[in-house]
Amino acid sequence: MFESCLTLLSTGVESRPSVDSFRAFLRDRGVAWPDEPRDTTHPLDVLVDLSVNWLVDLFFALVVRRNGRTRLELKEAPVVWASFRGATHADQLQTVAELRHYASKMGSGLQLNKTRAQHLATVEARVLHFLETNLSVSNHARSLDVVDVARLAEWTPAVPSSLWIAILKKHLKGAVVIRGSTEVLVDSVEHVVSFGNLLKQFSAKELLDLIGWWLARLFSDLAGIQRDSSKHSEARDASRVCENGTALLQLGLDE
Repeated sequence: MFESCLTLLSTGVESRPSVDSFRAFLRDRGVAWPDEPRDTTHPLDVLVDLSVNWLVDLFFALVVRRNGRTRLELKEAPVVWASFRGATHADQLQTVAELRHYASKMGSGLQLNKTRAQHLATVEARVLHFLETNLSVSNHARSLDVVDVARLAEWTPAVPSSLWIAILKKHLKGAVVIRGSTEVLVDSVEHVVSFGNLLKQFSAKELLDLIGWWLARLFSDLAGIQRDSSKHSEARDASRVCENGTALLQLGLDE
């Protein structure tokens, strides 16, 4: 589905992917935006799935390295959210209007409740501000470390080691045997700590709603779904499509 978006973006050939198929993709991940997310889905589960199986690195990239020995690598690679940092400076009314517009297009006319749209706009601004503030450490020396999977819980207290192991086993099945002693190369301890703090500050439902919104906005932009006709909105959307399209082309996403 992303491949058809990229074909349209890079060649101008009319190849519109199915919104229904994309919504099914979101539902399968527990983030059926613009519908409300399922409370039973953990944000870490969704993020690991996106990174490992779809090469979409929202908050981190998780890869398997086989340089003589098998080792996981947890990398600071927030590809998609980086193009949305301007949202921290956006007017909330404008963001709410954008949310409701995209929801209508993605949901075949479904109207996003104004209260929920306002809350999601606030969550987005807070998350992006939090990330910008905490990831400023990227401009300085970062702490690289090699730890066992079980020790990741020390940096993400909201995610016990048993959950880390269960989620990694689920999505890396067949690629690597996951045990508590499996080594993970962490290229930025500070980044993992920031992610762990994010999981403490926001509820699972808030983060899942945000993840669904970002994916829906990315898909809508790449698919060429009709957007607001105002000059300001067109310029902002064109810039976002260019940035996201470049990132996705580099990642080589396909269905």
